[in-house]
Parts: sequence; C-alpha cells; structure tokens
Amino acid sequence: MPKIIIIIISILCYYSSTQANITHTIQAEINKVAPHLNIGIKIKNLKTNKIVYAQNVERYYTFASSLKLITILTLQQYFGIDHNFVSRIIKDNNDYYLDIQDPDFSINDLDFLISRIKEASVHEIQGNFYIINHTFTIPAVTVNKMVIDGVYCYGAPVTKVHVNKNCTRLVANAADTQGNLIKLTEQELIPYNLINKAVTVLDQHKAKVNINIVQDQLIVDGTLNKASGKITIGAVVNDNLAHVKLMLAKMLNQYNITITGKILSGYVPATGQELVKRNKSFTQIASSALKNSDNYITDYLFAEYATDFGKDDWRDTGALLKQLVFDKFKVDLKNSVIVDGSGLSRYNMLTVTQFDSFLTALYHQNNFKSLIMMLARAGEEGSLINRFKGVQIFAKTGGMSGVSSLAGYVFDRDNTPYSFVIVSNNYIESKKRILDLEEAIIRAVIKSLS
Repeated sequence: MPKIIIIIISILCYYSSTQANITHTIQAEINKVAPHLNIGIKIKNLKTNKIVYAQNVERYYTFASSLKLITILTLQQYFGIDHNFVSRIIKDNNDYYLDIQDPDFSINDLDFLISRIKEASVHEIQGNFYIINHTFTIPAVTVNKMVIDGVYCYGAPVTKVHVNKNCTRLVANAADTQGNLIKLTEQELIPYNLINKAVTVLDQHKAKVNINIVQDQLIVDGTLNKASGKITIGAVVNDNLAHVKLMLAKMLNQYNITITGKILSGYVPATGQELVKRNKSFTQIASSALKNSDNYITDYLFAEYATDFGKDDWRDTGALLKQLVFDKFKVDLKNSVIVDGSGLSRYNMLTVTQFDSFLTALYHQNNFKSLIMMLARAGEEGSLINRFKGVQIFAKTGGMSGVSSLAGYVFDRDNTPYSFVIVSNNYIESKKRILDLEEAIIRAVIKSLS
C-alpha cells in the first residue's frame, strides 16, 4: 500500500510540475510580445478532459475567420456530407438555360459547361440563353461590414448567381520607366474593356493601385513601383447578373458559338433536356473554404441555410445557426453574437469557453477524423502552409486588423489529442509577432507534454 501511495504522489507531483512549467513558459512568451496583451487561451487534453492551460476564457472576443470552423462544420450537419452543389445547362426547344447553384462556381466551371455543348456539335443557338436568376432571402451584403470590406474581393456581395465569387482579377507589374503606364496581364477571362490609367513611380514612392468596374469598363488607376513586384489586383462586382451575362457572352464567342437571340435572366423551364452538369460535394466545398479561409463560400452556405428557412436578416440567421449548434452538438451559444458565417463582421463575439465547447463536442462525433481533414494542416496547401513545420495540427486561422485567432486540434508524439483556442484582440504589435506567439504556445505545450 505505501508503494502505491508513493507512486500516486510522484505522478501528482510530475503533473503539477509540468503544469507549472507550461504556465511559466506561455506567460514568458506572452511577455516577450506584450505583457498586457488581450489574449484568450484554452488548451485541453481531450482524452482526459483536463485543462492544460487557460487564460481569459470567459472574456468575449472577435474571432474573425476562425468562426468558419463552427459555421461550416455545423452546416455540414444540416446539408449532409454527401450534399451536391450543381451547375448545369438545360435546353428547351431553341432556348438554353445556365443554372448556377455552386458557391465556388468559377470561370473554369463555365468553360467546362460551354466546352461540353460545343463538343455536342452546338455551333449556333437560335433562341435565347437564359441565366436562371436564383436569389437568396437575405441581402447580398452582411450587416456591419466596414467600407474597406466592400472594396476588396474578400468582401464581395454574396449572391447565388455569380462567377469567380463576384470578383475579377488582373496581374500588375511596374513598367521599366518612371511615368509610364504599368503592365497588366489577364490571367482569367475578363469581359470588360480594360482602361489602364495607373503609372509607374520610383521605389521610394508609395504604391497604390485602384481597380473599379463601371458598366462595361474595368478601370485601373493609381501608382505602382518596381519594389512591389508582380501583384494581383481585384475588383468587386456589384452587378452580379450583368457580370455573368458578360462572362457567358465572351465564353460563347471564344468557342465560336453564335447566338441569334439574347442573353437574359430567367427561370427554370417546366420542360427541357439537361445537356451537361458539374457536381461538387459538400466536403469538397467545405474543405476549400476551411483550408483557404474563403469568406464567399462560407457566407454562401450561410445564406442558403437562411433561404431554406425564409430568413431575411443576417442576425436572424445567426440565431438560427446557434440553435442548430445546440441541436446537433448540445453546445449553448445563446450568449454569443453571430451575424455572419465567415467572421468578417466585427460584431461577432464569442468566449474562449464557448469555442472550446464546440471543439470538444466535435471531437466526440463518430466521424471526427474525417471532419478534421477539412481543416488546414501544417505544410499543406492552405492557411498553415508555412507554419507549424513538423507539428501534427488541424486548425482554422483567423485574422483582420487587430484580430488574430487560431483554433483546432494538435496531437503530441504519443498521438494524444488536444483542443486549443488562442485569440488576441486590439493588439498594436505586428501581425507576425502575434502569429509567432501562437506557434510558440502550441510548441511549448507539445514539448512539455511529450
């Protein structure tokens, strides 16, 4: 009996010492960056359900794109892992119909559809070509979006009918001589008349390239220096239906398919023959959104969910999502604020404990292993490609001005699973220092526990 007591005491002393070491190491890493950093942390051993480290877990934070982890993996429960998103072309008499129901519909998908009807010996369309004008019940722009979010492609309006997520992109290079117009290269199909007004400036001068769509013109102005190198610039499309019409017209022209009628908006015909279609599974779409932190795909799924229930407000849909989280995972997010799915709104507020509760519930799902494969991983394509080398981590990143978050799962050398939530708000330090801190915290825990 005394031997057993000694063993138990030894084990308790070991864990106590380990806990103290982790606490000291993490606090030291935080102090290196900013002693008063507004940071929330919770790391938990999922096998024992014991907390490894916790700090400010009941404080409310904006998580930015890490919210996508909750949104998408909850909506997976609603749509089903095998749910398909479809784009297709239908023919009814002399008329053709383009039916887009795909959150990731791109110019490559449009090319695929048109190339297939060309291969079927369609050289002339004698009727009209209708774009089926599906709509969501909630507005295309979320509440509380900042002005800057509507300028860049990551904040483009979310509509069911779209190509390239309502964005059009160009590659820009400075010219060899100061004062000359910059060089623009089209890497994708652009259906607008390109107006280049942007000039090359000296390297010590500030570079700022602006791109805007006005009717059928894509106007580029501003300045660019050689030090900036090759950059990709994008313009938000605010008239999505007009954009798809222009794209379709140009694609038909590229395949030498003439049309005697017009390209119009319309509805699904009562009769007709499906000529070609392309399917994408929920898993495929969800993985793309989570690994690459895609705002458009996530809020498209959010809007589709809203439309199924007839919701006309983003906040109401957030409440509906919170109820779904409770129904499927028994996690209470009632006192959180969710007003979009992507985390783009700064009005989204959750505690570290709430987020950790979701991660814990997800871990207990029968298909946990397949679910975490949708998340970004170290060294693989996605938001963690250059981070956490050699660490077995599955996570969702989040970031905007003054906000950085990281949430997910990490496994130690014995393959023991840990959930973790790390979030910083209102910091003035460089983004790199905050990202390095997140990595230092995870590595310190793994090193101490392995």
